[in-house]
Amino acid sequence: MTKLKVGKSLSVFLALTLVAALAAALVPASPARAQAGAWAVETVDSAVWVGQFTSLALDSGGNPHISYEDGSSSDLKYARWTGAAWAVETVDAPGGVGAFTSIALDSSNYPHISYSDWTKRDLKYARYDGAAWQIETVDSIGNVGRFISLALDSSNRPHISYFDDTNYDLKYARYDGAVWAIETVDSPGDVGAYTSIALDSSNYPHISYYDGTNYDLKYARYDGAAWQIETVDSAGDVGRYISLALDSSNYPHISYSDYTNGDLKYARFIPAAPPPPPPPPPAPRASPPLQRPLNPPRMSLQYLSINPQQTSANQPVTIITNVVNTGDEAGNYNVALKINGQVEQSRMVSVGPQGTQPVKFTVTKAQAGTYTVDIAGQKGSFIILGAGGSTTSSKGSAGLIAILILGMLVLVTVIALLLTRRSPA
Repeated sequence: MTKLKVGKSLSVFLALTLVAALAAALVPASPARAQAGAWAVETVDSAVWVGQFTSLALDSGGNPHISYEDGSSSDLKYARWTGAAWAVETVDAPGGVGAFTSIALDSSNYPHISYSDWTKRDLKYARYDGAAWQIETVDSIGNVGRFISLALDSSNRPHISYFDDTNYDLKYARYDGAVWAIETVDSPGDVGAYTSIALDSSNYPHISYYDGTNYDLKYARYDGAAWQIETVDSAGDVGRYISLALDSSNYPHISYSDYTNGDLKYARFIPAAPPPPPPPPPAPRASPPLQRPLNPPRMSLQYLSINPQQTSANQPVTIITNVVNTGDEAGNYNVALKINGQVEQSRMVSVGPQGTQPVKFTVTKAQAGTYTVDIAGQKGSFIILGAGGSTTSSKGSAGLIAILILGMLVLVTVIALLLTRRSPA
């Protein structure tokens, strides 16, 4: 009976294997796209922990080009579909580069990528010239290069919007054919995160971004002489995770997150219509509804990011968390960073009603080993490599062995004393 069951199981397994092989042979290799009413999904890069901060562009043949970060090495990577297979390569290394990527293709279908250098806190830019990658630093003043968006004009010259994390400003950089021209577009308060850029038919930039001070969605456009800035939406905490596009009349369309209600929102600009006729006299005003009591501040921590998760001694490690207030009143919260159970740093932050405030810590460690991070129950870890790439300490191992030997000697001495007392005189 056992042999019969094994034989049947083996027959079923071989039949399923044959069916899978025939299906794989009949399905042509192609990138993930909707065809014949279905989605074709595939793995582009299967290395360890890859695919963060992706950006996608299609060339004139409809083939996808993708920029992304290799999370295990923190390198900038690039993949393109050749028509038969994925060609994957590392554009910039070693480590600490490749976050917040944004890709665009020029008229020759060559890729241009803007991205962040986490190690130096710089904005970088890479372009393929047909033979090799040309890489340069665009802005290195302060901590810059997060929330990046890239667009190419009709001359294939790059325009980049990004966030200045030192001054909390919206910045804009463009290459004029000889040098990079860099300017601050919007400065008062905490503005410039989650940027998205698009160029109109005159190659003028339009940028949508988040106002972190007032929790609003903002929009800036260059009219050829000056920047025109306005608030698009101010109902609650809105304006994160933005994407901007211009229509054929150069009017903006913006998709974004409503963080207060957890909704997806969309805004578009409608040109002014002729003035309407005078309105009728206002109706008598009804009594205002009773206001519900405001909930006190309710603080919690959400999200923990540790970057890089493995680095050398005395190299900076950035730890980021978000303080979330679900109450109806503003409040304060003391964020304490514990490493290996000990408080190393703390920040007192103020968070508005129904708001979120990111908090960033930067630490360095000289001793090799694994360090446990704990921020109010949000836990993670990072590894500091020694000179030989090891996280263990030979001195610590020798100390442990010495303690074990000493314990054995004490045990033997106690047993000998007990045996001596029990022996006859």
